[in-house]
Amino acid sequence: MSLPQDVVIARGLRAVRNGMLACVAAALALGVFQSAVVLLAGGAATRLGVWPGLTSLLVGQVGALVAGGIGFAGLRRALRPGADIPGVRESTARAMRRVPRPMFAALVLAAAGWSLFEPRAGIEALVLGAVAAQAAFAITFGARLVDGDDS
Repeated sequence: MSLPQDVVIARGLRAVRNGMLACVAAALALGVFQSAVVLLAGGAATRLGVWPGLTSLLVGQVGALVAGGIGFAGLRRALRPGADIPGVRESTARAMRRVPRPMFAALVLAAAGWSLFEPRAGIEALVLGAVAAQAAFAITFGARLVDGDDS
């Protein structure tokens, strides 16, 4: 039994919106972590030592924002009159799934770069890089929301 077209459109729009919101929420959570790191660092002299961790968190935040932007672009395409909603959902989910791999590569490069530049900072970059890597779960979850089979 086939669903009415308005139900397919409504479910498709909701799926793309929820996928986008999952990615943006991950970016917001990483922003809260960045603020906490800066606040807990203390004085201005100590704040200079938090850049390795902030760099790693920023890489994860950028990855989540890129996936959220992909979701937003998909939502805009889905809102156009006569849009192919299943096609938009598929292409948006596929594009969102491409984000975690370069994000992981950038996290490894950030940790390696800080380890070479300042060996003591490598651990901080690595630990907060592991926190930032969790954004990949939100991105993958968002892609699954977009590509979910509810037709």
